[in-house]
Amino acid sequence: KDGIQVVSVPSSAETRCCHTLIDRAGRMQTELVEEAAAVNPDLVRKTNQLYRRHLARCSIVVLSGTVPPGFPESVYAGFIEQAGRVGKPVVLDASGAPLLRTLDRKVMLVKPNRTELESLSGISLDSPKKIYTVMKDICSHGPEAVLMTDQEKEAWFFHEDVLYRVHVPALEAVNPIGSGDAVTAGFALARIRGLDFIESVRYAAACGCANVLTPLAGHVQREAAETLLPAIQIEMVIS
Repeated sequence: KDGIQVVSVPSSAETRCCHTLIDRAGRMQTELVEEAAAVNPDLVRKTNQLYRRHLARCSIVVLSGTVPPGFPESVYAGFIEQAGRVGKPVVLDASGAPLLRTLDRKVMLVKPNRTELESLSGISLDSPKKIYTVMKDICSHGPEAVLMTDQEKEAWFFHEDVLYRVHVPALEAVNPIGSGDAVTAGFALARIRGLDFIESVRYAAACGCANVLTPLAGHVQREAAETLLPAIQIEMVIS
């Protein structure tokens, strides 16, 4: 209905579905997250074929989401390697072992949330200095930049040995679920449009904020994002 081309691989395993319950009066959201069923090796093979077939014609690669059981933990690392061979930049939004297996690869941006980055680093990121140290270490191995989101709170961005704090406005959330995905998509779109890293992060944050204003997860209205742009303030913290 939105005019987005979707190319998919049919699976005999049941597709994971997540349901969001919205209590408008209490301003609360409850997400029921279903675990994905395991896929068979043939689906993994077809997915790899489909990825290779479409890689050459894309402007940027976004690898996002939980890897279903049946795929190797190295699936994203393999996709990044293939993208590098044809000169395609990659934005990665992953967690756990699939993220860990990619940190020696050249990607444009890694976008974990706070919980994912704390789990990866094994420490509590309760100060700018700790955030700087962890993000600098990640970028020393391959990624060009790191953007850490923290629900409705400020985000943190590291690029070229500089740590930035991304201030976002306080909003009355309808449904914040999917805001991390909206940030990832907003950053990719901004880079395609030719914006530099800082302005791309600003646009990404505006998309994440715009998402909370709608009941659908990962649904961003362009007008809302553009209206919110001036309210996104980016401050240099450590250099």
